[in-house]
Formats: sequence, structure tokens, C-alpha cells
Amino acid sequence: MSLETDVSIFRAIVDSAPQAFLVVDGERQITLASRGAEQLFGYGPAELVGCQLEVLVPERLREKHPVYVRTFQEAPQARAMGVGRDLQARRKDGSEVSVEIGLTPLRTTAGSFTLAAIIDITERKRQADLLRAGHAALELRSAELERCIAERTLQLDDTRRTLQTLLDALPSMIGYWDTGLINRFANEAYRNWFGDAGSDLVGKHLLTLLGSDLFEQNRPFVQAALQGKAQTFERDIPRPDGAGVRHALAHYLPDVVEGEVRGFCVLVHDITEITESKQRLARSLQEREVMLQEIHHRVKNNLQVVSSLLNLQLRRIAPGSARDALEDCQRRVTTIALVHEQLYQTRDFSRVTFGDYLRTLVANVVRTAATSTSVRLDLALENVALDVGLAIPCALVVNELVTNALKHAFPGRATGTVRVTFRRSGSSFELEVGDDGVGLPTEFDIRQASSMGHQVVATLAAQLGASIEVAAYGGATFRLTFPDRG
Repeated sequence: MSLETDVSIFRAIVDSAPQAFLVVDGERQITLASRGAEQLFGYGPAELVGCQLEVLVPERLREKHPVYVRTFQEAPQARAMGVGRDLQARRKDGSEVSVEIGLTPLRTTAGSFTLAAIIDITERKRQADLLRAGHAALELRSAELERCIAERTLQLDDTRRTLQTLLDALPSMIGYWDTGLINRFANEAYRNWFGDAGSDLVGKHLLTLLGSDLFEQNRPFVQAALQGKAQTFERDIPRPDGAGVRHALAHYLPDVVEGEVRGFCVLVHDITEITESKQRLARSLQEREVMLQEIHHRVKNNLQVVSSLLNLQLRRIAPGSARDALEDCQRRVTTIALVHEQLYQTRDFSRVTFGDYLRTLVANVVRTAATSTSVRLDLALENVALDVGLAIPCALVVNELVTNALKHAFPGRATGTVRVTFRRSGSSFELEVGDDGVGLPTEFDIRQASSMGHQVVATLAAQLGASIEVAAYGGATFRLTFPDRG
């Protein structure tokens, strides 16, 4: 157990005492000062820590002071100094004060130290009774502190054993490296990870444990951690027996005390199974993508074959209702084929970039239409990624409505305009197809329409879960609103 750990245990106790308390190491360096020291000497506790003890000794006495300290260290035992004589100490402002000092040796796992309990005896000189009472209180307080420290030390030892047991039970590797890259703690998983090399991990240098190659790979993360920056990274670590590698997710967590980095904690998870599963899944997904791409390619080709067969059949049929029906069927097949062509050309095999798709579709319908009217297209299409289950029926609706407009909206006219709008509106989509043609009968109801095209639109709208609004004046306009199922 380090001195810092001991100090943190009883600092609250000594700070509550009216006396000044100092803890001094074997080199006469002050390692702890209570708040009482500030009242007596004028130095704050932080100012005293790290200073030589002689800073509190008058200059005329400093030369002999190390001899007194050495004498105490050779025969360390609790004693009082200044009883019956004028023992002077030096304040921060240079003035002197009569003091009596109680010295108590402390032996800890971090080394031997001296607890100095210092009191101002100026008033006690004038009042002997108060001097005796204060001295007795000081001895009692020192004994109580020793007892408390001993009890707390036993409690800390028990806590440390419990913590070690808990950390050894964890599957993740946990360790601590100081600023010199010397290991100060490692749980059982950490030791086992490195096999024989980790059997006596505490006290070993990180370079010795990792080897030069792996150490150089980790050096940037180590340096960053020692600068106070937490690090997280993945690393492939060769197995100690040379049989392949293990995959690790590592965290380097700086240990910062009062702005100073004292070292860093290491938390490492063995993610070998997870990484290998991800690799297998990635390979499986790649194979699935290839398969889906091939499926869409084959569907597109088969639909094109069907379209070609319908085209051959059209050449044998004279103009009339039968030919019109086959032409409508061919356009629907082509519309579906365009969807699969776009899916084939992208890596997302479940969604269609619908704005680009509609531009291609509408241009294709106008180009192949048998009409003498020069048609201008007015397109306002958002590039929304649309689920293929919505894209196909929505595309067929556009195909039917644009085809109907080209056939029936502009009789005897040289020019005309067809509008197609598609956009997202909150959690729904809005599709609008309209023209500036002759319009629709005032009593028109698409649900009661007798034409095949309008019946197809009504059926597809139901499939989309869409509501339909029809404006029959100043041309015909069909507006469908349907929810986004994604």
C-alpha cells in the first residue's frame, strides 16, 4: 500500500485536530501537512508538501537539525521534544514561535515515516497546568491516530483482497501501468492471456511483455494515455503458442490525480469470437448481395424477353382493342423491368432511387407513345429511396396515368403538358400526375371507372394504402397520398 493511499485514509482525521501534523519521510521531506500547520506556520498544506523539514527550523539552528533527525531515525520511538526547554520553530513570515513536538514513527508498506504533532506552547509557558493538559491530550491523540491507522490498514488489506478476487473472476483483462511502463497490477485473465510471459507480470516492463513489434504498434496509444487522453482501439495479438492471433478491443484509461498523470489502466476484451463471426457474416452478406444482384438481373432479362415476345405478337395483330391491350401489357412489363434494372445497378437491393427512376420511366412512356401531339414534361421529383414493395405499384400507377393522358388528354391539339410530381410529406409520400388537356367528366369517379387503366390505378392505390384525389377542371389531375412503410 502506498503512502498516498495511507494519507487519503486519515487526512480527514488529522485536519480536524487543532494541532499541526506533519508526516516526514527518511530524507526529512514533508509528505503530508494538516490544516493546523497552516494556522501555526502560515504555510498552506500544499506549500509544505515536498519541502525539506528545515524550512520550519530557524536559520541559526538548521546546521545541527539533521543530527537530531538522524538520532531519532536510529532509535525511532514516540517522543516529545521541547519539554522543559525553549524549542523554536520558524513561521513563513520569518518570526519564531515556541513549540513542542510529538514524534511518532510510522511503518507502512511504502516505508518508514515520522508523524510530527506540533503545538504552540507560548501560552503554556505562562500556564503550566495548560501545558500538562495539552501534553497529555497530545499523547492520547497520537495513540488514537496510531490505533485508527492500524485498524484502517487492516480494513484496506481486506478490501484489497476482495477487489483482487472480484477482478480475477472477470473475463476481461485488467491491468495498471505506471509512467515508467512498469506493471503494478494485473488480474488473472490478463496473466493468462500472455501465458508463461504473464505468470509474474507485476514489476515487468511493457516492452518485455509485448515484444518490440507489438510494443511499437501500441506506442502511439501508450503515449497518448500518458498525456491524459483515453484511447480505444482494436488489435490483433499473436497467441503466445504461435497458433494464430486473437482479436482484442483495448481501452487505455489515464490515471489523473490533481492534473498529473500517474499511469494508465488497461481494459482489454477478447473479441476473437465476435470478430470471426463478423467476418463470416460479411462473407455471407457479400454472397447474398451477389445472389440478389444475379436474381434482379435475371428477372430484368426475363421481363425483357416477355416484352420482346409481346412486341413480336403485336406485329401480327391489326390495330384494335386486342392490339391496344397487348401494348398496355407490354408497357407494364417494361415498367417493372426498369425497377429491376435499377436494383441490379445499385448495392441496395431493397430500395429504389425513385426520382431518377420516374424520369427514366416517364421519358420512355412519352417516347414510345403513338401520338401526334408534342408533349412537354413538367417533372418535380424528389430523389427518395423507396422500398421496392412501394416502388413497383407506384411506378405502374404513373405508367397508367401518363399513358391515359397521352391517349386522351389532347385530341386535335399540337402541344400539351404532362406534369409528374413526387415528394415526401412527413411520414407519407405524395404522387401527382396531371395534364392541361380536356379534363374529365364532372361525374367522374375512379372507383366506378370502366376503363382498364383507371381500374388498374384504383387497384394499385388500394395496394399502396393510398388515398386518391381527382381534379377534373383545367385538365385532369390525380393525387395519391400513401404512407412510408420503411
